[in-house]
Amino acid sequence: MKKIIIIIFLVLTPFAGNAQFNKQLKDSLLNLIDTHQKRDSIRVNALIDIQNFFLVDEHEQGKKYIEEAIKISKEIDYKLGEGFSINAMGAYYMRRGETNKALECTLNAVDIFEKNNENKNIFAAYNNLAILYKNTKKYHESINVYMKMLDKLEGRPKTSSFVVIYFNIAGTYDAMDDQINCEKWIKKVIETSEELNFEQGIIEGKIGLSKLELSQNNYYEAIIIGNEIIEIAKNIGNISQTEAMAYSIIAEAYFETENYKEALENAQNSISIYNKINSVNYASDVYLLISKIYKKTNNYKKAYENAEKHHSIEDSLLSLERIKVIEELQTKYETEKMKREKETAELENLQFEKQNHREKEKNKQNRLLLIGTFALLITVIFFWILYSRQQKLKKQAELTYLKLNESQKRLNIERQKREAELKAIRSQLNPHFIFNVINSIQEFVILGEQQKANKALTGIAEMMRKTLKNSQQKLITLKEELDLVELYLNAEKLRFEDKLEYEIILSDNIEEEFMKIPPMIIQPYVENAVKHGIMHKKDNGKIIVNTTTTKDDFLKITVTDNGVGRRKASEIKKQNTFVHDSFSTKANSERLKNIAKETGTNANVEIIDLYDDHKTPTGTKIIITIPLMD
Repeated sequence: MKKIIIIIFLVLTPFAGNAQFNKQLKDSLLNLIDTHQKRDSIRVNALIDIQNFFLVDEHEQGKKYIEEAIKISKEIDYKLGEGFSINAMGAYYMRRGETNKALECTLNAVDIFEKNNENKNIFAAYNNLAILYKNTKKYHESINVYMKMLDKLEGRPKTSSFVVIYFNIAGTYDAMDDQINCEKWIKKVIETSEELNFEQGIIEGKIGLSKLELSQNNYYEAIIIGNEIIEIAKNIGNISQTEAMAYSIIAEAYFETENYKEALENAQNSISIYNKINSVNYASDVYLLISKIYKKTNNYKKAYENAEKHHSIEDSLLSLERIKVIEELQTKYETEKMKREKETAELENLQFEKQNHREKEKNKQNRLLLIGTFALLITVIFFWILYSRQQKLKKQAELTYLKLNESQKRLNIERQKREAELKAIRSQLNPHFIFNVINSIQEFVILGEQQKANKALTGIAEMMRKTLKNSQQKLITLKEELDLVELYLNAEKLRFEDKLEYEIILSDNIEEEFMKIPPMIIQPYVENAVKHGIMHKKDNGKIIVNTTTTKDDFLKITVTDNGVGRRKASEIKKQNTFVHDSFSTKANSERLKNIAKETGTNANVEIIDLYDDHKTPTGTKIIITIPLMD
C-alpha cells in the first residue's frame, strides 16, 4: 500500500491534488466503501484514503473513517493499516490543537512501523512527528526528523514528497527566525515544484517568499504575492488553509504600512477560514494581530477580547502540563522500544540455550566452580594490591607532608631573615642621607649665602619629609623616588650653581605613577656621582638619569655622569682623610642582592668606567636592574 504521498499532502500539509482528479478519486472511494462491506484490508485501505479528503475542512467526518479503520485493522491484525490509521488520527488531533493526543498517536504509529520493518511506509508518521515538534517549539528535534526522512529518500527520483519535506523544513527555520536557512529551503521548494510542474508546491513556495518579503520589510511585495496566492488557491480549490495564511500575511503587511482598515479586513477573512476548518492553533497569531489593529485604532475593548483569544490558544497549546505529557510520552516510547528489543534478544538467547541445553548441563558445574575459584583468586589479588598501594601512598603522603612542612619552616625563617636585613639597611640609609644634606647646608652658611641656605633648607625639609615617609614603606612608586632625586639635585645645584646640570629621562613605556621599586634605590648613586665625580671636576658637570623597561619585564635605571671617573676619585679619596666611605652605595648593593634572592631574579647593579678615544676617563655609568614589583 503506497500511500506516502497522499497522506503527507492531504493530511499534514495544505497541498492538494488537481481538483477534478480529487473529486473523481473521492467519489470512487465513497462508492467502494458503500459497496464493499466486508471487514478486510481492502475496506481499511479505502477508509484511510477517504479520510484524507475530510481532514482539512471536515475533521469530524474524517475522524469517523479513521476510527473504523483502526477498529477493523486490530480485528484482523492488519498492522500496516493500523499504523496508517493511527497516524491519521494523530493528524486529526494535530489539526484540533490537541498536541499531547497527537503525539501519542504519532509515536504509536512510528512504533508499529518500526516493529514491522515498514521503513518505506514510515514517512507519514515521521512527518507528523516533525510537525508536532515544531508546534511545541522543539525546532532542532523537528529538523532532525526531516533530515532523517531525506536520508531515507536519498537516491530516489524527485517527487512531490521532496517538496513537502523542503517546505516543512523551511517553515521550521522560519519559526526559529533563521531567515537565511528559511530562504534556502523555500528556493528548493520552488525549484523542485517547477521541475515537477507541481502547482501546489509553487503556491506554497510563494507563501514562503511572501513571508520573507514581510520579514525584510518589503510590505507591498508581500501584499502582491499574497493576492496572487489567494487567486490561485480559489481557482484550484480545496486548499482553504493556504488561502487563510495568505490573508494573514496581507493583513500583517497592511498593518505595518498603517493601513488598518485593509489589515483588519484581511485578518478577519483569515480567522473566518481558520475557524471554518477548525485550525485553532494557526488562528492564534491572527487573533494577536487583530488585537494590535484595534489597539492602534483606539478600540481597546476589542483589542482586549482578541488578545484574550490569542493567549487562551497559546496556553492550551504550550502549557507546562502539556509539554510534560509530551516528554513523558517520548520517554514511554523509547522505554517500550528498548524493552521490546531486550525481550527479542532474550527470546533469541532462550532458543539458543534450548538447543545447547544438554551440553551446558554437563559442563555447568565444572565451569561454575572454575569461574568461582578464578573470581575468588582475582578478588583476593585485587584487594591485596589495593591494600598494599594504599599503605604505600599513605607513607608517601606522610613523608611528603613532613618534607613540605620543613621546607615551609625554612622558607619562613629565610624570609624573616631577609626582611630583617632590608629593614636594618633602610634604617641605616636614613641618617646617612640626612648627614650628607646637612653638610651641604653647612657649606652655604659658612660661605654666608643665606638665600641659598634658606632655599636649600626648604628643599631639604621636603626631602627629609619624603625620605622619612618613604623609608617606612617596603615599596614606593618610581615617581616618588625620582621626585626625591630631583629635590636632591636641585639642592646640590644651589651649591654648585652653573657647574652642575642634570636631566631625568623617562622612556615611552614607563608609567612612573604605577611602577613600584624599593625606596632610596636611585638617590644614593646620584649622590655618589655628585660627591665623587662632579665635585672634583674643574669644568661643568652633568648627570643623566634614564629609566626604561626590558623585554623580560625588568626596570632598567641608568645614572651617567661626566665626572673625573672612579680612578681619579679614588686617588683624591686617599689624599683627603675627611672624605667619608660610600656606605649608601654599598648598602644598596646588599639590598639588590637580597631582592635577587627574594624574587629569584637577576637584580643587580653594574658600574662602568667611561673613556674617550685617548683612554682618558670621561665619567661613570651606573646601571641598576630590578624586577617590576606589585
